[in-house]
Amino acid sequence: MSALRQVLTPENFAKIQPGMMMETVRKMLGKPMKITPYALKNTLHYDWRYMDGPNESDKKIFTVVFDSDLRVLSTGSVADLTFKGHCPPHPLIHSRQGIQHGHQSSRRGRRL
Repeated sequence: MSALRQVLTPENFAKIQPGMMMETVRKMLGKPMKITPYALKNTLHYDWRYMDGPNESDKKIFTVVFDSDLRVLSTGSVADLTFKGHCPPHPLIHSRQGIQHGHQSSRRGRRL
């Protein structure tokens, strides 16, 4: 049996570059926990969950976005807000200025 090593690290995530093929990313990081297709944007999002410290609150999600040719478009990490004891964020509000966090708006565009 070969030695186990942690591959889901910020150092390995930094090696994922735009234009890289999906097969290469899979060899580097292993099987993602979640794959989400976005048909309208013609992209595919692969998500991996990892720990960025010793505490439960240090859970993060690393996402790789692939184009229709299965080449990396972008990457990013965000806090994993699904762990126990954390309140989910407020729903996103879509406005003409972009996306904002906050409370749901009424039909006339006023915030509640």
